[in-house]
Amino acid sequence: MIPMAELLSVLLLVGMLSASPDKAKPPVNDCEQEASWKEWQVLAAKHPEDQGLQALHALRIGICVKIKRDELSVQQGADIFEKARQALLIEWQEAAQPHKSKLLKP
Repeated sequence: MIPMAELLSVLLLVGMLSASPDKAKPPVNDCEQEASWKEWQVLAAKHPEDQGLQALHALRIGICVKIKRDELSVQQGADIFEKARQALLIEWQEAAQPHKSKLLKP
């Protein structure tokens, strides 16, 4: 089993690094950051059994391809990725505390 706290902290950090604190400024294009690619490769290799993380990594790769082809803006890509990242964080939090997540469902 993957240490949930480790994955949560990594994804929170990744989100903070790629989010632009000033909404007037466009987000940084992480697709052009070699360090970001290395970080994701290490994370994906470290947790090959985590389908959620692997899906998020694959989504990131696809978003970067579409940005490079000018099929998505960096802002659109950042928004899509952030929604998926947030959904995965919620999923992991619910998995870590199943008794609480049952109370939240109608």
